[in-house]
Amino acid sequence: DVAGLSGLPPVALAALFFAPLVLHGVTTGLAAVGASRGRTAYAVALVVATLGHAAYNVGVVSLG
Repeated sequence: DVAGLSGLPPVALAALFFAPLVLHGVTTGLAAVGASRGRTAYAVALVVATLGHAAYNVGVVSLG
């Protein structure tokens, strides 16, 4: 039993496996769109992406 994952259906396991990839794609994309629109937009997008990433991290840590 690895971290309590033995009872999860395959779809849930796949979602857990791909969630970090999706997270990083979305946050990087958000920062890139902000960067393409200027310094201020980049700063705002970077803060939003960082807060989203931090929320994800808190959620993952709270699962354990």
